[in-house]
Amino acid sequence: MSLLDVSCLDLSPSLVAASATYIARYILQTTHPTVTFEQCWPQDLQIRSPYKTYQSLVNGIEILAKLIESYFSGNCSKEFDILFKRYEHEQLLKASLLCQQQRSLIQNLVG
Repeated sequence: MSLLDVSCLDLSPSLVAASATYIARYILQTTHPTVTFEQCWPQDLQIRSPYKTYQSLVNGIEILAKLIESYFSGNCSKEFDILFKRYEHEQLLKASLLCQQQRSLIQNLVG
């Protein structure tokens, strides 16, 4: 998605990857009523990446969460629609459907 949107031009590839990883881990933490930074970005990731705090990730997280939210709001390009439909398939673990099911969590990340 970040390759299709101009709002991501200023983001480094490592920040895009780290932010996407954070968002994925965040929406998978559905069993916990409150999700902490350490649950989504454990010590091992903090050590192995240049992103040590939520503040170092927040810009990328917010931009990517806005992209996902814009898709669900119907404010997106046809390319986004194609991308989301591709990730609805069973072979890709229905990743886009999980995003839709966890939309309220994604909205929390928009800021």
